Amino acid sequence: TGLDQISFAQRFGITLEELTDWETWGRVPNRVIWTYLKVIEREPELVGRAAEAIRRVRLAKVQVP
Repeated sequence: TGLDQISFAQRFGITLEELTDWETWGRVPNRVIWTYLKVIEREPELVGRAAEAIRRVRLAKVQVP
């Protein structure tokens, strides 16, 4: 994707700690996360837009009194 770790984690809703564990320490993500990463690899813009939409919905729910 060309993103640094922080930007990647923020864009796709993954914690920086998880990302660091996978990349630095060689830990293997669970099957669901592995699949998500493969989809990101193939369609980063699509997944980024979807993740942003989810963030907006969550923020809207938090801001409703």
